Amino acid sequence: MKELSNGILVPLILSLLFFWRKALQYISLGSYVPLLLVLIFSVCIIYTRVKGKNSFYRWVFSWFVLVAIWSCMRLFFSCMNYFFKTLKEFHLNDQFGIRGVLLSVVMLGVVVYGLRCLGRKDKMTV
Repeated sequence: MKELSNGILVPLILSLLFFWRKALQYISLGSYVPLLLVLIFSVCIIYTRVKGKNSFYRWVFSWFVLVAIWSCMRLFFSCMNYFFKTLKEFHLNDQFGIRGVLLSVVMLGVVVYGLRCLGRKDKMTV
């Protein structure tokens, strides 16, 4: 296997592990869709890592963009929850409370770091 910079691997692995944990939590609730999505992206990223350079970077870029959209939507809903109408359900209030905001900001930081490293991909050996 060819060498790959830790600059891309660290945020990629962190974000994938986070969503694997989320997917396993949703299985306990009876939803298999998150597991299916994370499994598809994980398999495609691993397969393209072996197959070739450009398709690997496209899949990683797509993953980072989807995680960024997820984080921004969570931040948007947290702001809506805080400023307009507070949710009564504990689960939703917990998801969009201070822990949810911190989680979204951390994931957004991981994605921004990963995208910056992807921008420097021509300086790496792959």
